[in-house]
Amino acid sequence: MPKLISEEAEQLLKVLMDTKDVKKYLDDKFISYGYKSDEAQHLKTLIDELSDNHLVMCVWYAETIHEAKIPISAEKYFEEKEKALQEEAARKKEEEQLQEEARLIEEMRREKARQEEERLKEEARLIEEMRQEKTRQAEEEKQREESKKREATRQKEIEKLQEQVKKADEARQREIIKLQEEARLADEARQREINKLEEQIRIAEEERRVEAERLMAEARQREETRIKEAKELLKEAGIGEIQQNNNVYSIQGNMSVNDVKDQIAKSGGSEAQQLSSLLSEAIEIIEEIQQTRRIPKRSRFVNELRSVSGKHMWFYQSVMAIICKASVDLLEG
Repeated sequence: MPKLISEEAEQLLKVLMDTKDVKKYLDDKFISYGYKSDEAQHLKTLIDELSDNHLVMCVWYAETIHEAKIPISAEKYFEEKEKALQEEAARKKEEEQLQEEARLIEEMRREKARQEEERLKEEARLIEEMRQEKTRQAEEEKQREESKKREATRQKEIEKLQEQVKKADEARQREIIKLQEEARLADEARQREINKLEEQIRIAEEERRVEAERLMAEARQREETRIKEAKELLKEAGIGEIQQNNNVYSIQGNMSVNDVKDQIAKSGGSEAQQLSSLLSEAIEIIEEIQQTRRIPKRSRFVNELRSVSGKHMWFYQSVMAIICKASVDLLEG
């Protein structure tokens, strides 16, 4: 027997081969050694060194040889067992070869079947393509026939529409000529109306021009009348030319505004405050005339001024002269 294990393991194997109950023998050893002792660990190492085949042979040998009481040694048993193992290995190898040959044959069969299937599929594909091509050609032919029919129908419709368009164009042309004639007549009537309106406008403008000249003449006449009345008013008041220098009004031949103020202080008497108030209001009226370019209505002022004229005629004349001069300036523009 080949020496594949250590000597101690081989000795243990021989002991186990001569033992009828291998399991009981080992259990007794472990119990006697103690499972955690060094001897038990060493025994476990030796058992682990033995392969599963060794242990199986031990069990088989113990169950067969000892039971049959056949005087055979372990060495001879291992030689015969080794020979049987070799024969078994040769048989397995032969079976593997046969299986490999069967596998190759199966693969060849499958490959041939696959190729045959692919060939049949390719033939079926070509047949289907031919069928589809014929179907496509038939469909195209059908579409061409339908297209020809549609084209013929469309051509008829086009010719019909062209005839309708031609008639519509003729009718539209007649309508255009009619509208052009109506537009010409309307233009002539509108031109006559425009000429009539222009003549009316010319007459109205001439009337407005005459009216404007008349109004301007009347305005000049009124202005001359106002100037004449103002001059007569100045003459009645006994006043000559009135001059204005830096808003200080003076009366030629009489006295200035400042002189009037001094005269009020000297001879105004109990009416001095009233006279001063009237003089200040007269100056405000003149400033308003210059700013607004119109003569304001001051009835109360005129009544008060007249009320003092009997006692202070000089004051009445001076104030009237100042206001009249401002009015004349307004009339003169």
